Amino acid sequence: MSQSKHPQNVSKDNAVKDPDSTSAVRIQSIDTDNLDPAHKDNETSGNNLPKKILEEGHIRSNDLLENLPVYLVLLTPDYHMTFANRFFRERFGESNGRRCFEYLFDRNEPCEACETYKVLKTMKMHRREWHGPDGNWYDIYDIPFTETDGSVLIMEVGVEITKRKKAEIERDRYRKYLEDMVKARTEELEKKNIQLVMDFHALEEAEESMYNLSLFPRENPYPVFRVSNDGIILHANPAAAELMTQWQCSVGGPIATQIKEAIDVTVASGVSNNIEIRCGEHDFLLHLVPILDRGYVNFYGHDVTELKKAQSALEKSEAHFKLLSETAERLIMWSNFQPVVNELCRETMAHLGCNVFFNYITDDKTGRLHLNAFAGISDEDAEKIEWLDYGEAVCGYAALDGKPIIAENIFNTPDIRTELVKSYGIQAYACHPLTVQGKVIGTLSFGTRTRTEFSKEDLILMRRVAAQVAGAMERARLINEIQRSKEKLEKRIQERTGNLEEALKKLDLRNKELQEFAFIASHDLREPIRKIQTFGAIIQDRFGKDLPEQAVDYFKRMQNAVDRMDKLLESLLGYSRVSTRGNPFIRADLNELTRETINDFTIIDKKEATIELGDLPAAEVDPPQFRQLIGNLIHNALKFNRSSAPKVIIRGEIEGDLCRIFVEDNGIGFDEQYLDSIFMPLQRLHGRNEYEGSGMGLAICAKVAERHGGNITARSKPGEGSTFIVTLPLRH
Repeated sequence: MSQSKHPQNVSKDNAVKDPDSTSAVRIQSIDTDNLDPAHKDNETSGNNLPKKILEEGHIRSNDLLENLPVYLVLLTPDYHMTFANRFFRERFGESNGRRCFEYLFDRNEPCEACETYKVLKTMKMHRREWHGPDGNWYDIYDIPFTETDGSVLIMEVGVEITKRKKAEIERDRYRKYLEDMVKARTEELEKKNIQLVMDFHALEEAEESMYNLSLFPRENPYPVFRVSNDGIILHANPAAAELMTQWQCSVGGPIATQIKEAIDVTVASGVSNNIEIRCGEHDFLLHLVPILDRGYVNFYGHDVTELKKAQSALEKSEAHFKLLSETAERLIMWSNFQPVVNELCRETMAHLGCNVFFNYITDDKTGRLHLNAFAGISDEDAEKIEWLDYGEAVCGYAALDGKPIIAENIFNTPDIRTELVKSYGIQAYACHPLTVQGKVIGTLSFGTRTRTEFSKEDLILMRRVAAQVAGAMERARLINEIQRSKEKLEKRIQERTGNLEEALKKLDLRNKELQEFAFIASHDLREPIRKIQTFGAIIQDRFGKDLPEQAVDYFKRMQNAVDRMDKLLESLLGYSRVSTRGNPFIRADLNELTRETINDFTIIDKKEATIELGDLPAAEVDPPQFRQLIGNLIHNALKFNRSSAPKVIIRGEIEGDLCRIFVEDNGIGFDEQYLDSIFMPLQRLHGRNEYEGSGMGLAICAKVAERHGGNITARSKPGEGSTFIVTLPLRH
């Protein structure tokens, strides 16, 4: 029941659907207060046994639907709920007869676009998700079906999926976080690239400035020297002394071999050249400028140590970002996250220059930490530390406190927590707890045997990798939990569906048995009635003159009551024969069948009525039953008519695979609040003294329409006549 508009096409049949009822099926009891004593006796006799059996089967099927762990409702095309199980009522309350848009969304008219009622057009099951007014999410199955009485209903089953939706929302939030992080890192890289270009431009400008200065200013803080084309050092400023010492050469002597090779290339090309030199803790960029006409090459040095550090940090940051972004996508896309986690940890370990990593996960059953993945130690050593207690070693303390532990210069910093990793030769060790919504679900740690400390960038990378691993583990847990819940729910639904189908089969069998019983009972009851009629007539003929006037009146009343009973039983037999004694459907001209029916009516001439017959289509029908349906409607139109010129109009129309037959009259009409009641057996809107009849005519019409796979309804207002509408399929 999404918040949307419902279709306006309303179908009615002879089975009453009470909008205030929470049951999809109920047994219509006969009002014994308005029956004759003889009929009332039959109602209270042992002949009600099949009815009792039917009621008990109905109760069992209702209990099954009532206790489903999902919500289940049955909806009529006019927006009422004929059934809502306990799960639904506990979530949304009682409808109290209100229509679905009034009840759930507090609206005065149907919703604009309704997902639920689309199935009445397609007549196919529709699956969707719905965010209910109770704040929960549901996986909805809308299933259209036709009741055994021909009415069209929608069965809606709602499975709560709030946890799954929250997991999906969390996944999308995490994906957005990664995208934002990618964007931020990209902007950072772009800024650093711009700065790098600016630094190179500054370097070029500095080199140009040095070239325009004096050849060998002693104040120059950077190395400047001159070397002949054959490799002899001609001049050098004081700042070049450290380089000269490193090369083990001096002014007047030959330059180092690797520098001589660069001079040869520069002289041969006649173009300036650059080489990088490491000297102590500094990096220098030497700019070689050939002076060909004088036979030497000038060297201009520039300290690029800070620039090299920035470039190295940028490259390392790019590598960090690439590692995180690639593994984040794999962790999100892959359902089997464990191999990806192992690969991510190994790649991170290699990227950081570490030698070991350990991944522990919490075990709720044992209350300990279990080694999930590792690298850098033997399997034998790993077996010894497969289980850790909270508060044991670095990982146990990190899990206990929920805070990262960074242990550096371990050999020179005594700490009982680091004794275990120290035994593996580890000098620096960082352990981060894996947390999800404040709960520790494990730890991830990295250690190195070659360094005594970690850089700030290294620790940031470890923290981000730990966050990724925690997210992947929680996502895998949620997926597994959802899958298990889905499998259990599907199994339970299959079991309950099988039970429901079996119950419906039994209910259908009981209905058939009840119909057969009604036919047999009505037939057998006519025999004693005929005897009462016969002997009553004999007594009146032979002894009528000798009887007191009061006795004669009693005999007349008795005869009238017996006649009514005979007509009632005849109507009941006709009602039961609709389902049990029907003929095969054949294609027939409905115009011809209707004309034959009109010709059989003497009441038409008696009331001086006018019958107008429009064009009716051909359709597959049971001809005798169709004539009975039309005849009952014509008889009904003329009987409830006080006009001096009764008029009945019969016309038809085709819509798709259906045909509709309209029977209009100018009779007394009725209040449409009684629309459902008039098609029920033995239901009368007027007293017997006003209008004769058994109250079965319209019930038989509804039964015939139902057997043909159609339905019947009506439109009317008191004093303005009525229009009865019969909808039948053109073919079966």
